[in-house]
Amino acid sequence: MAENLKVSDIIPAPPERVYSAWLDPKEHARMTGAIATDEGDGRFSAWDGYITGRTVSSVPHSKIVQAWRTTEFPSDLPDSVLTISFAKVDGGTKVTVVHEELPEGQSEAYALGWDEHYFAPMKAFFGSPMEQVREVSERITQQFEAATEDAMRVVEDARTSARKQAVKAVQAVKKVQKRASAQLKAVGQKVQALVKGAQKKAKKPAAKKKKAVSKVALKKVPKPAVKKKVAKKIAKKKSRR
Repeated sequence: MAENLKVSDIIPAPPERVYSAWLDPKEHARMTGAIATDEGDGRFSAWDGYITGRTVSSVPHSKIVQAWRTTEFPSDLPDSVLTISFAKVDGGTKVTVVHEELPEGQSEAYALGWDEHYFAPMKAFFGSPMEQVREVSERITQQFEAATEDAMRVVEDARTSARKQAVKAVQAVKKVQKRASAQLKAVGQKVQALVKGAQKKAKKPAAKKKKAVSKVALKKVPKPAVKKKVAKKIAKKKSRR
């Protein structure tokens, strides 16, 4: 008959840190002190191959569900179901292990194994000065990155605002130029009209003068009848002589 167990402990680190270390083979090896591997497609091994399994599902920084077995499982039995939960609490993370479908008679040994081979070395690892320095450094880095992102966002907002203001200024200048161009065109048309009017006025007196001159000239030119009378008088004078 299959057996189940549930164990938990407080690990001195934030949930996201413990969660990522559990799934990362290098970090898993560091926190437990034994070799771990990632075979791909969710398949893994731990404790120098003593544990093998596959990650079935996960909720970031909250829960991991795995198909899990050891070399002590009878070959004809299916994998057990391992659910690891991570909850933030004062002092770090409460890690809860719910282990189901274990071979009959092995649950007590595995409960002890979780305490001795996982919780104890994990508390020592995450509570070490080096890990605490790393955690502080990581927190400072995250804060710096967040501050940098905020600064870049402010700069980008300022750039966007400046571009919008520049576009508005250009549009305003174009409107002024268009208005000025229309006014200049209107002034030009008025000037042209005035010039044409002045030219017409200047041409009219000249025409009258020409007409007057031509009339005077016509008066001075002798008519044909007058010419004949003058010619007769000259002929008489010549005959007397």
